[in-house]
Amino acid sequence: MIARVQYKGKAYYSYVFARFEVFYMNYYIVYDSIDNKFDMVALFSKKWDGTRQIGLINEHEFDFVKAEDVDINIGLANKIKGYPWLVSNSENLKKIADGKDMPEEFINKALEMNKTIDPDKFNEVTNDEEAMDMMEHTGGFHDQYWVEMRAISDDVDCFTPAKLQIRFTSQGPFDVLVEFEDGLYINIGFYSANRIFTSTVVVGEKFIYWVNDAEDGLSEKEVKNYRFIQCKKLRWKFILKEENDW
Repeated sequence: MIARVQYKGKAYYSYVFARFEVFYMNYYIVYDSIDNKFDMVALFSKKWDGTRQIGLINEHEFDFVKAEDVDINIGLANKIKGYPWLVSNSENLKKIADGKDMPEEFINKALEMNKTIDPDKFNEVTNDEEAMDMMEHTGGFHDQYWVEMRAISDDVDCFTPAKLQIRFTSQGPFDVLVEFEDGLYINIGFYSANRIFTSTVVVGEKFIYWVNDAEDGLSEKEVKNYRFIQCKKLRWKFILKEENDW
């Protein structure tokens, strides 16, 4: 998991090295690159005013493991998941919660991982697995709104190497930017106020299709029965709303 942290008047990017709950409050272990220390940051402020302190731009947890509940100074932490090198010893979470220094080997590991973060990197969709990953992390664009379309090329048609971007928004902390490139054919339709009920992505033999108002499992032959955008290259990424320049 990768997040943008906005906390105590500062903002930075970090991997989420562990996450857990305390009294139904979600907490994340990140590495503060400004103060150079591990930190435990709540999803929302402790004043319960709904101020979001962390926004996820990548929710992959492939290398996370579950850990036992830990009694830390703010209560019992449960539903713990994180990287094994951090959560395998409950004393690590206690130290971070207490604001104590961590061993240098952990600091170096966090710094090494955070150096690889590129918040502007797109997620490529080239096969069914990557298409499913896109749908999972965007929730199939359910209850999102198409708010802006931007042509990156002078011509947008299936005969020129054109590029098109569409931004989708919801009530969450981030928007989704989808980029369609080459072999473009645009035949889209939305409900009132550009609201999307659901959508899916179909990876065909020559083209990739983002299909509106369609469920997963759609075949390439069935795409023509729906509203869709056709392209040869499809990519997407999260954009935290504070960073939008649209």
